Amino acid sequence: MQEIAKQRGGQCLSKQYVNSKTKLKWQCTKGHIWKATPAKIKQGQWCPICNKPKKLTLSIFQKIAKEKGEKCLSTEYKNNITKLLFQCKEGHRWKTRQTRQ
Repeated sequence: MQEIAKQRGGQCLSKQYVNSKTKLKWQCTKGHIWKATPAKIKQGQWCPICNKPKKLTLSIFQKIAKEKGEKCLSTEYKNNITKLLFQCKEGHRWKTRQTRQ
């Protein structure tokens, strides 16, 4: 288990391996500690805190639009159901809902 954790820059804090379905204690490179089964770790799961989805904000959409040469004209982000207003470099405007990518 130590080798698997080491490959991800972390470590297995548990001293005893029972079986692939018994949870062990793990620590990631940022120091987060959690419990997970060896089977889940072998399947690719890792730190649930580091992998937690980031909360979407208006500034995220403004940054993405800017990277694409567009503008996010909305002044408020409420939720993923409310449409945001965008404008391309040609001046065309449209509204669309935003989701995580």
